[in-house]
Amino acid sequence: MPLSRRASSILLAATVAACRCAAYTRTPASLKVDPKRAYLYGRFFIKSEGREGEWGDYQSMELSIVCVDGRSYTIPFLNKRAVTVMDIRPSSCALDEVAYLAESGITLRRITPPEAWRHVETFAAGRAYYVGDYFAKADFSSQRKVFVRELNWSWVMDPADDRFESTTAEMKRAFTGLAALPTEDRRFAPRRPPPRGAVAGPPLSPEHIARIAGFTRRSYATPAECARACPTGQCLPYRGDTGPAMTCIIGCKTDEDCPEGLACNCPGADGSDCHAIAETPNDPMAGICLSVEPVEERPADEPR
Repeated sequence: MPLSRRASSILLAATVAACRCAAYTRTPASLKVDPKRAYLYGRFFIKSEGREGEWGDYQSMELSIVCVDGRSYTIPFLNKRAVTVMDIRPSSCALDEVAYLAESGITLRRITPPEAWRHVETFAAGRAYYVGDYFAKADFSSQRKVFVRELNWSWVMDPADDRFESTTAEMKRAFTGLAALPTEDRRFAPRRPPPRGAVAGPPLSPEHIARIAGFTRRSYATPAECARACPTGQCLPYRGDTGPAMTCIIGCKTDEDCPEGLACNCPGADGSDCHAIAETPNDPMAGICLSVEPVEERPADEPR
């Protein structure tokens, strides 16, 4: 039975104090699946800016994971963007620490990740889990002073967003022995909040975009024209009756999020914050700015 988040957190705290064993493995592409192991994968890339011959060459980073079974695992950053796979014993685990390393391998600094990154995840046997794509840059400088040389190291890291599908596909191509494993998105760094005006939910299909375009009356011939007219929304492509077109789709929570001529569509709404404007079978179009004109099914490429 999976542990609750609270119980797991308590056990993880005890684990950190009791064990710092590292058991990193870079899995070969020819690896055959061990049904008793769980697999973690992602990209961990670092670009080092140290100058040749100085201590700053080949700076790196490591992520440390701790698990309730008493084990910990270290994922090093590499100087290439290849997918890394690590096999672990099934357990409940969390990201515990980020370490910054000099080119000699000496750990110069350890930091605790943001609280939002430290959630407990249960990794089951016979499955592969995407834990994220992380891109880092390291820099080094030195300055000679009167009697000593001052050395300075720096690191920055930015987790990429929405790479689950592409990295999973690459993992299955590179590690053919793992291709049949079921995969799950269990990234450490949480997804970034959508930009203002972005439409929440899964990506829209061209057919869905075309249908919405008929209710927004916001259609454009080129991406540049759409971008100029759609500063707070998303310009998305579709194919209308007269050929390719773009439409501006704006996500909303209230009418104030919508430009003049549009209002926030909230099926079943009875207040002034948003209105019940239109709804089609299997698509309520909720949370999208739609035309306030009387709604009828219009051709998707009808001009504004």
